[in-house]
Amino acid sequence: MYGHGYEIVSVGASPDGTMVASACRATKPEHASVRLWSTSKWSMLCDPLLFHTLSVTCISFSKSNKYVLTAGRDRSWALFDISSVQESKESGDQGWILKQSAPKAHSRIIWGSCFTGDDRAFATASRDKTVSGC
Repeated sequence: MYGHGYEIVSVGASPDGTMVASACRATKPEHASVRLWSTSKWSMLCDPLLFHTLSVTCISFSKSNKYVLTAGRDRSWALFDISSVQESKESGDQGWILKQSAPKAHSRIIWGSCFTGDDRAFATASRDKTVSGC
């Protein structure tokens, strides 16, 4: 899995095992991207997911494989719709849509994120000793 500028610090896998997402250490926005990989060919599925300004510390896939939730050192989280990633190679689109985000959602680094079992909500946990839901 080549393409990151620095060492990988977070990885997430889709529930159906068809995709892996990775992010590397980042001190600048240009390195704070998330890359989606196909597990059948180990090639990138689409353009990198862009939102964060510092390292992405956690990556969570929804149970339906439709969404990816990222959170990081910049205290922010982002929700990406990746439902059209498979078609993006043929159409030339970036393959993802930033659905929702919360810059500075916490006052300290976000260390964890997860979806509920029905994909209707998610939560983030931070070093600021809070858990926030959406």
